[in-house]
Amino acid sequence: MTVFGRLTIIGEDKAQLKPGRVYVVVRCTCGTVKSVRKDALTSGATVSCGCKKSTHGLKHGHRRIGSKDPTYQAWDGMLQRCTNSKAPHFKSYGGRGIHVCDRWLNFSNFLGDMGDRPEGKELNRIDNNLGYSKDNCNWVSRTDQLLNTRRTIMVRYQGETVSLTKLCRRLGKDEVLVRQRHKNGWSVENALNTERRLKKCL
Repeated sequence: MTVFGRLTIIGEDKAQLKPGRVYVVVRCTCGTVKSVRKDALTSGATVSCGCKKSTHGLKHGHRRIGSKDPTYQAWDGMLQRCTNSKAPHFKSYGGRGIHVCDRWLNFSNFLGDMGDRPEGKELNRIDNNLGYSKDNCNWVSRTDQLLNTRRTIMVRYQGETVSLTKLCRRLGKDEVLVRQRHKNGWSVENALNTERRLKKCL
């Protein structure tokens, strides 16, 4: 499956025979199927069926691309980061193998799985080495999302996947000490709960 922006190539359009130009049939994430020039896709000139320019009309209860609906914006931003090589952050997402699951290439499926974007929340991947899917995503605050980066240590504690920084703050633990213990191979439980040994004064 080859994806360019919001368009997925279905096959070659053999009905369009013009010297030096190849046309392909594509399906847009909004559901539209049409024929476009292949070089327009590869150059980045065409990234949608045209719905990107629309700022009116509702779809699935949300405004179409170009509007300011927060749930649609989160979904569209996800697609851009993972499929559009010209997007500002593509290198950190699609460029390093982060993909959007097939089901979420359709906005209605994304909306059905995640619901409306809560006020003040952003779309977050629980495991930063995995792609976007229902099992690996949730809505979190900007602060929590900043904690969940590739440099952040994510651990499992009492059935929860959480950053070590957030866990130490929650439990009132010395983060520097816990990080050093974790780096030295300690289990999360021992790193958090083992009391610091004080040196005896002579």
